Amino acid sequence: MRQTKTIPRFFAVPVIFGAGLISWIVLLISLAIIALIVLTPAAQSLRQARQQKHSLESTLALMNEKLSIQKQFIALTEHDRRMMQRLANRQMDMVTPGEKVLPLKGFTAPRNVQSLIARSLKRIPPRPVPPLPWYAGIALYQPVRIPLVITALAGLGFAFLVDVRRRE
Repeated sequence: MRQTKTIPRFFAVPVIFGAGLISWIVLLISLAIIALIVLTPAAQSLRQARQQKHSLESTLALMNEKLSIQKQFIALTEHDRRMMQRLANRQMDMVTPGEKVLPLKGFTAPRNVQSLIARSLKRIPPRPVPPLPWYAGIALYQPVRIPLVITALAGLGFAFLVDVRRRE
């Protein structure tokens, strides 16, 4: 009669031989820990890229607004001689005869066009990016990463090499 080979209990693989529920739970938790450690740095990089994107979008919107104000100002000054003269007088700190200047304490009048435009701009704050979950922060903390990997590998070893079965 032919003898069948029996696999020692130490090498029982839960996927093939249908180990108990505990092996499956340990296997899934170990895989989740490894996935967390592998994917969290990429998620952090993606979050930083989104923050930079939102910041650049905010800057672009501000620059577009500044450009439209400058275009309006150029259109006004091209056709209005009086405005051009007032602008030149203001930049050179000249007062035309018959004009009265009221000095205000603590307030200095801007001398150039850029400072006038800067005052009329509306700041657009960048959109906030949601933070990573608390467990991702733990996975990014360098002293915790190695013990997590060791724990996950021990869990994988437990799930694949030890046959945990319910006693019937």
